[in-house]
Amino acid sequence: MAAFSLLIVSTILISVKSLLVSIDQSKTTQITDAKMKKLAIAIVHFRMHNPNTALSAFTDLTVQPSGVPNCTFLDESSQFNASNLSGWCGPYIHTDFSGDTDSFGIDGWGNNMTFTVYDTGINHTNTTGVPTNLFIPPDLIDYFPLKNLAPTVYEQLIRFVYTLNSCGPSGVCGGSDAIALNF
Repeated sequence: MAAFSLLIVSTILISVKSLLVSIDQSKTTQITDAKMKKLAIAIVHFRMHNPNTALSAFTDLTVQPSGVPNCTFLDESSQFNASNLSGWCGPYIHTDFSGDTDSFGIDGWGNNMTFTVYDTGINHTNTTGVPTNLFIPPDLIDYFPLKNLAPTVYEQLIRFVYTLNSCGPSGVCGGSDAIALNF
């Protein structure tokens, strides 16, 4: 009888541990998803200010890259918003990433995130292999030239399309648990 009770207790403990691991993975996935969207918004702001310059590293979001001009107003007579700026107007990443600006490229599992840049060309002529159905950050929808545009029109306006990648809990990029965000 004692062996049977021990078996039941062991089974319950294993089930509880499995449930806790599942809850932890779900929370870590949510954290990674939120972090990726914040990073995507930062990259989109960089892209909006520098439409013909591709991001070369995540550090371009915190330190002005060489060759990228200082921030300037495009039209001083109109109302100020992010679409009236040109050049490096960063930093684009702020300290809401774990209290420092060094953790923004790390997913919830402690793996480095990566990104891929697709250059569609200045006249949007090279679209082979470029992702569509892009994530449009909600804070940019009211900015010109995005206001009232359908997502397909938005996709046609941008030169550089990015895919942000998290390798997921397994740490294997391209694996079944990997996460990708196109924008």
